[in-house]
Amino acid sequence: MLVFFMIWKLERVIGSIVGVSLPGYPFEDQQILGSYLGIAIVSVWMFRKPMYDVLKRVFGIWVDSSDEMIVHNISNEPMSYRMAVVGMIMGMAFLLIFCYESGMSVLFAFVFFLIYFAIAFAYTRMRAEIGPPLQGIHYSGPLQLIVAAIGSRRISAQTLTVAAPFWTMTKEFRNIPAPFQLESFKLAERTGVNLRKIWKIMMLSTFLGLLITFWAYLQFSYKWGGIAAWRGVTAYNTVEKWITNPVDPDMVFISVVIFGAAFVVVNTILRLRFLWWNLHPLGYPLAGYYHFDKLWFPFFISWLVKWGLLKYGGIKSYRKAFPLFMGLVLGDFIVGSLWGITGLITGKPTYAFKNW
Repeated sequence: MLVFFMIWKLERVIGSIVGVSLPGYPFEDQQILGSYLGIAIVSVWMFRKPMYDVLKRVFGIWVDSSDEMIVHNISNEPMSYRMAVVGMIMGMAFLLIFCYESGMSVLFAFVFFLIYFAIAFAYTRMRAEIGPPLQGIHYSGPLQLIVAAIGSRRISAQTLTVAAPFWTMTKEFRNIPAPFQLESFKLAERTGVNLRKIWKIMMLSTFLGLLITFWAYLQFSYKWGGIAAWRGVTAYNTVEKWITNPVDPDMVFISVVIFGAAFVVVNTILRLRFLWWNLHPLGYPLAGYYHFDKLWFPFFISWLVKWGLLKYGGIKSYRKAFPLFMGLVLGDFIVGSLWGITGLITGKPTYAFKNW
């Protein structure tokens, strides 16, 4: 990951040396968007055989019952594959109908959510494999990609206007629940919790959370003013510009997205083909996200300590030291929470646990 961070910095240095004057260079957001789409493509390709077996079971086609892995996976899933696929189809249908009734083109809605769920799938893969502390894409999501691909001239004003509220959930992609739900299932599996019950609790919590959030958002907005109103202003200002001054396809945007996807695909192939290739493709989008500028040095210290423990103390020393570092993380969160609670009780500014 630190190597990728240096590569990101090197891009800026080289661009400055050769005098690159393109606005937005080195196009971090577009590269990151492409890399997440590349991760989704690679994940689907590598998962094609199990996915084929799942689809055969969904449609009632015979599958070799002697395959112990398939039998084991089915018995440990929160729900049947058929129920999961039916739920996915029904959920997607609801989204398309909702958007259509709101005035959005069905094709636009379908492509929008296809891109959105591809990114969510890639996020979930990243969370499961390397567990990063922060993921995101800044100002470069499905809406921007569609406009860059075909231009705003070919999209109706009504469709763009209806799509504007989606800006909130696609501005930085830090609120996708899928990675955390998968993590919850894994923790439940490890601790022996019944997975057939926990997904029902998740669904109930989701619906209750939606109702409470809608109520609280309206209440606090009317009492204290618009919560994060700048997001709405930014969204509708951008849509207004696309409508009043239509833009043509942005080939630079699309080219950089393709480059980001290709970079991940090639890196994955090299990692699978050569044992000595240590660069992990998932580190590329994570190191390029702008928040990593604040995290690279803690990552470097952690890597250095881990390297020293493994080199001079072996795996036993690493396992003995592991609880200490987990305690440091837990202690940091506890102290930050206590300061926040103190500020709420006293009404005075205290230590800010976050950087804003």
